[in-house]
Amino acid sequence: MNLYRAFATVGGLTMVSRVTGFVRDIFIAAALGTGLVADAFFVAIRFPNLFRRLFGEGAFNAAFVPLFAKKLEGEGSDAARQFADDALSCLTFVVVAFSVVAIIAMPWLMLLLAPGFVTDPEKYDLTVLLTQIAFPYLLCMSLVALLSGVLNSMGRFLAAAAAPVLLNIVLIAAILLAIWLGYAQQPAAGVILAIGVTIAGIAQLAMLWIAVRRTGLRLRLGWPRYTEGIKRLVSLGHTGRHLGWHHADQHRRRHDYRLAAGGCGLVSLLRRPALSAPAQHHRGRYWRRAAARPLSQAPCR
Repeated sequence: MNLYRAFATVGGLTMVSRVTGFVRDIFIAAALGTGLVADAFFVAIRFPNLFRRLFGEGAFNAAFVPLFAKKLEGEGSDAARQFADDALSCLTFVVVAFSVVAIIAMPWLMLLLAPGFVTDPEKYDLTVLLTQIAFPYLLCMSLVALLSGVLNSMGRFLAAAAAPVLLNIVLIAAILLAIWLGYAQQPAAGVILAIGVTIAGIAQLAMLWIAVRRTGLRLRLGWPRYTEGIKRLVSLGHTGRHLGWHHADQHRRRHDYRLAAGGCGLVSLLRRPALSAPAQHHRGRYWRRAAARPLSQAPCR
């Protein structure tokens, strides 16, 4: 019965997430269009999403969950809580340090992802600004992934499954605010959306933190300690990072964005679920492949 209940919870909330994500995409298209602002926004959220696969939902989480579950089953809740505390502290320290450096160096890092934007100073400056605003989303999502792993290991699936729905709701509210203020297809709309991304990440983190506390597990953020458990976590995470980071799909997506950054509106078209016939004809097989790509990574499930 618990298996069926968990399946219904996760499956039902995933369906709700997909529906709200689709609605969100419609409003994003209305608010940003396919021009300069849309290109800047979609490239801006690529940076935190790219590294979130490394620090959060990718290698780190794949290594953390089995280690935490093993601690919980074999050594009890106290040992599991201590391991989670150490992982939380180390992850927070690393991601905060990385984020500070990345935000400061963003004008130069942007050359790696969207070199074509250099020829358009207005688009380039807007993209750098939006990326700096939205980059704290990386920290939020990294901690959300850790807390989700804790909850899932304890058989609590509701909060983790509902987190993407909360994300979509916050972003829809931000889009509607931008439209209501008359900022549609203006740089201010991109700024509001980037702020909405960060607020959504904070809201998700708060919801999962409360859910973890309700299980009786009181996590504490302290000074990072490189314990034996963290050494094992880093070792497993490094293996997962090496396998995932060099995945062909990651290379393809980065290559797609570098190509699309060379033209006005092409990045936003790349993120849309469909393209017009002239656009498909212009880029041939490359654009036909891109046309089938959903907006699920921008940044929703």
